[in-house]
Amino acid sequence: MPYSREHATAQALLHNSAAKRRFDGEISKRAIEDAEPPPVLHPADDGRMPTHIVAIDGSNLSSKVANGYPGAEAALVQIALVIIDLKALRKPDPRVIPSPRVFRELEQGFAIDEIIPGTNIIGKGREEDSPRRYFRKVLGRALERRLTRHGETLAETLAALAEHAQPGRPGSCPLEDCEESFTLRDHLGAKCPCGRFHVLHQDLLRLHERFLDERVEPRLFDEVRHVFELLALVNVLRYFDAEEERRTRFAEVAFVLDGPLAVFGAPARLMRPVRAEIQRIDARAREHTGFGLTVFGIEKSGAFVEHFKTLDDRDRIKPKTLYALDTAYTHRHIVLRPEGARPHGETTYFGRKLFYKTRFSSHIVVNTAMTNKASENLSDVSSAAFPRASSIVSLVDRLATQLYPDAFLPLVRAHAHAAIPVRQGGDILESIFQKQS
Repeated sequence: MPYSREHATAQALLHNSAAKRRFDGEISKRAIEDAEPPPVLHPADDGRMPTHIVAIDGSNLSSKVANGYPGAEAALVQIALVIIDLKALRKPDPRVIPSPRVFRELEQGFAIDEIIPGTNIIGKGREEDSPRRYFRKVLGRALERRLTRHGETLAETLAALAEHAQPGRPGSCPLEDCEESFTLRDHLGAKCPCGRFHVLHQDLLRLHERFLDERVEPRLFDEVRHVFELLALVNVLRYFDAEEERRTRFAEVAFVLDGPLAVFGAPARLMRPVRAEIQRIDARAREHTGFGLTVFGIEKSGAFVEHFKTLDDRDRIKPKTLYALDTAYTHRHIVLRPEGARPHGETTYFGRKLFYKTRFSSHIVVNTAMTNKASENLSDVSSAAFPRASSIVSLVDRLATQLYPDAFLPLVRAHAHAAIPVRQGGDILESIFQKQS
């Protein structure tokens, strides 16, 4: 590794080196004009616009901890749930973007937070602890939180997802001095083969594997936050599904998550259980309301966002154009893979990607939940694979904001709650039903 002042010299040498010239001559290059757009999607009108939006976002901020041990750090992880009542929003002028002040008046928000320990932190009076064991304890405590008084805990949501889980490959024991490797799901509630601890639901996330001998992998805190965002989404869906009166409101509520509908890293095996649970609840929603779930995510950064903006660098895409991405397009233009390769996102995504240029020319990368078998086929770009696309793009058009580039206002408000602790608490989910009764 170079010292900080060596970078400029190294960059200058690289720019003029023979290796750089050879590299330039070897790699494939193209002009963006050569990239054709994805297939255009013309979704059928699904006939029902949501009256409420539930937006979920999280944040995490790590910091050094002054506990007398080198490299000690922890992170504040916060998850926010914001509900916006669209019925109280007057019919918008199609030429005007709604003001953020309007949404502050129409929203209710609730946040949960937890300090997650990392490197070189153990509990007071627990000399037998290790940082990994203390992390496991704190994670379990955080999972006992509820989003609403009459709903289940996040731990109970995780337990329900475990019912959909496949055995998977063997995992490691959370104890550092145990070399046993076994299928975690099959040992839930039982002891590890080492006989020294019980396997708990948080062990299924395999986040303890991010603890190394002297440090914690930097992505640990990001993965913890994302897992809590996903559990919050499923938790809210299960809350609606728990009682028939709530279930009848599925057609009136849209659920949006900040970021892609995917599970990355150590907890990636949660993807299929999350997808299966969403499909189960979607079938129940159709049975009771005639409409499927409106569940989507919005990506703010990454390769897909960059490609979409570059594709429209000369404003050649008309506003209100919707593109559906398939495997062939993704492999050819965004995540380069040879023909016949395993589809990108097959083991991590429970959502399908759409590119949408809004009425105000914002570029929004939307993920729509895989609620049916057609949507699981990553080569299918028919309307059947995106059953609530019409409602989703209508919401995006209605609630896009120029407060930030290519932003969606409900997520801006959710992030405001996730970034600043909200102390109002309360059963905000129940307010949906109280106001409409």
